[in-house]
Amino acid sequence: MAKKPSRLLKIVLCSVFSSLAFVLMLFEIPFFGAFTWLKYDISDVSLLLVGFKLGPLFGIISVFLRNILFWILKGDGYGIFGFVMSTVAGLSFILPPVIFYNRKKSMKNAYTGLVLGILSMVFIMIPLNIYIAKIMLNMENTKVISYIIYGVAPFNFLKGILNSIFVVIIYKKIWKIIGQEKTADEKN
Repeated sequence: MAKKPSRLLKIVLCSVFSSLAFVLMLFEIPFFGAFTWLKYDISDVSLLLVGFKLGPLFGIISVFLRNILFWILKGDGYGIFGFVMSTVAGLSFILPPVIFYNRKKSMKNAYTGLVLGILSMVFIMIPLNIYIAKIMLNMENTKVISYIIYGVAPFNFLKGILNSIFVVIIYKKIWKIIGQEKTADEKN
């Protein structure tokens, strides 16, 4: 059985992967032509890697570090609203799989958690986007419903699926490169 990472190594890994997530967040790609502010980035993959390997607390810390770095160094034009939206989306996506996986480290739990994370992000972001759309974008109720159905929900669903696929593909490879051997439970 492999040795668990020390507290210092956990802090270093959390910092490195949070910084990587910030850099990845800079490479945003607009998904939907009509909703140009909905942009996909792969940064949640880095946050999920931290959460899976180091646990929920480090996953939460990573989300906040990434978003604070982005808000301070880049800004998004949406101020505190953008920070809150990104933080809630990140937490709602990474916490279910990380918590589920860390209870018993198996691929079945990882897959189940990822599905729960996708659904969590989709459904948590709907009411938040309704509120924000009415205030920030000054949308009428009929436009808000259309925005949610054709923009927000499909965007978050697709984003969650893509990020989940990337995590499944690279999880074991990344930790092998870094030199963090897996426990017997993680080899499933």
